Amino acid sequence: MLLTLALLPHQSHPADDAFISFRYAWNLVTGRGLVYNAGERVEGYSNPLWTLLSAVPIRLGVDPYEWMRAVAVVSLLGLLTALFFAATRPDGSRPPLVMSTWLLASSIPILSATESGLETTFFAAVLFGGALGHERAREAGKFPLLACVLYSLAVLTRPEAPALVAVLVLASPPEGGWRHRLAPLAAAALAFALLEATRVAYYRELLPNTFQAKVGEHSVQIKQGLRYVADYLLESPLGPALALSALLVSPRSVLLRRRQFLAVSAFIIAYVVFVGGDWMPHFRFLVVLEPFLLVWADEWLRPEHFGSTKRRVAFAALLSLLAVGTRIRECRAGLFRMAEFEHGWDMSGGRVARWFRDQRATGVVAIGDIGVVGWENRDRLRVLDMNGLVDKTIAAIPGRHLRKIGPIYRDRILGSRPDYIVFSGDHGCEEPKEETGAEIYFDSRFQAEYQLVTRTNENARFGWCVFARHPSNE
Repeated sequence: MLLTLALLPHQSHPADDAFISFRYAWNLVTGRGLVYNAGERVEGYSNPLWTLLSAVPIRLGVDPYEWMRAVAVVSLLGLLTALFFAATRPDGSRPPLVMSTWLLASSIPILSATESGLETTFFAAVLFGGALGHERAREAGKFPLLACVLYSLAVLTRPEAPALVAVLVLASPPEGGWRHRLAPLAAAALAFALLEATRVAYYRELLPNTFQAKVGEHSVQIKQGLRYVADYLLESPLGPALALSALLVSPRSVLLRRRQFLAVSAFIIAYVVFVGGDWMPHFRFLVVLEPFLLVWADEWLRPEHFGSTKRRVAFAALLSLLAVGTRIRECRAGLFRMAEFEHGWDMSGGRVARWFRDQRATGVVAIGDIGVVGWENRDRLRVLDMNGLVDKTIAAIPGRHLRKIGPIYRDRILGSRPDYIVFSGDHGCEEPKEETGAEIYFDSRFQAEYQLVTRTNENARFGWCVFARHPSNE
């Protein structure tokens, strides 16, 4: 826990997506409803419970990022506690060194996720806590009340949670009878039914708009997802290597006892590959995998693998030295990459958000990364989401995320005649970096009606470009 608290300040940077939830929560608190733009009922978030929790600090007049960051920090400390108790077997035995807690405490992905302002760490904590609570209740022959509560919270937090809960429950050992399976499944199903009823009643949709915005071209998404998982293994190899190799020395009885952990790990990887991973650094989509994977690292140091106490102590010392050296290198590289990303993002998205704020700009802005720009200017600017998360027309266009382009896309953006259009440029604003920006920039309507008013990172290769309509076209 002390190691985690020491490392967390080095990761202090909110994710752009967190501000989408904050803007929804702000509109809810100010009486506009659970919407991103007033009057537009579109579910452009994928973390319902987290978004509602974000409304609490806003209602109290507190910075929502700092409040939700505190919730994530507490969640991480709780997750470390759960991993420590997970290292204890039913007979009371525990390895002399619990490796999983040290690996998680120094994990760049989960440290980054904890500081992001998003629900990632909270979701990982409630899901793993539910799985551990279910396991212990089954072994003790008690009703799995804790699992029912935590699984319900998980379902209300993330859209993939119902499938993860189903895998955890159905793949669990048969001991304890059907009561230990039906109760958690019923609790999760009840939470899901409540969520769906609310969604249909309010948004008139069965699925959040984010699903429509991010699906399409599955063959390409799968290739991207495989690359995403491979990059994770290359950048943070220590934890997965220790965990996977420990499976080779684990007794068959232990593998069967926790086969649900293996099943959900495989499902998480398959899900991440299917959706194509994520564009953000440090692999937030795989954070929920880490506790289920790292728990196996503790099997290396079980007493039954060594003939004497001296051997156990010597092996634990050697393994610790190797792990510490490797982890330090991983942390240094990860912290450096994150610092670069933070600086680059602040000089692009953050700078554009501040420019709109300082100009006290009003009207409609068409932009892809809608988080910090929309939040900083929430009382003045309506946002036309060029990536479709909060726009049903763009979300319905065939194609994968960031590739929903074509005539309908151009007509949606330019036909709305926004006051501002923002996209990223490569080697200057005449060379849009993304295909969505190129679709707009090379359209004759854009060339005739818009002019460049500011850009970021003037002396760098990459920057954000802000265009405004000519005064003559007002």
